Amino acid sequence: MENNFVKALLSTDTWRTSLVSHLTFLQHIRTYTMTRLIVLGLAGKSDWEKANVDAGCEVISDLHKEIYEMVFGKDDATKAQIKKKIIEETSPKLLGFLEKNAGSQWYIGNSMTVVDLTISGLISNLIKMKILSTVDNYPKLKAIQSRVEADPKISKYLTKRPDTKM
Repeated sequence: MENNFVKALLSTDTWRTSLVSHLTFLQHIRTYTMTRLIVLGLAGKSDWEKANVDAGCEVISDLHKEIYEMVFGKDDATKAQIKKKIIEETSPKLLGFLEKNAGSQWYIGNSMTVVDLTISGLISNLIKMKILSTVDNYPKLKAIQSRVEADPKISKYLTKRPDTKM
């Protein structure tokens, strides 16, 4: 049974605008299953692309879990210990994986997907939290972030986005 409301919504540009306004929320979902469902047009075009988008999102989810523990941890000593682990181990390992597997323009395919949006938000958060000082060691990820932020609607949103911890 088809849902006419969903079809009508997805046929407009409203859902993409709404997605941009909820990027921060989407980054904190424990699993990206719902995120990928919400962004139907950005999940990849082929089964191969969709599988790679899923894999990239799950890698980022692993890093987000540790960042969440660091930000919302119970005490300063624990937070500092988690941050040290993220800086020295987790971040280089997972960003290295993403860099190695990223395509020349976008993470996968020839158009923006949800993993590109998530990479952009992740990099912004890592720099904001002083986990990374630069992304120069990850030129493909840096280029993806630049392309995402250059999108007119995303750029407009970023200028108005409220400041949050993550």
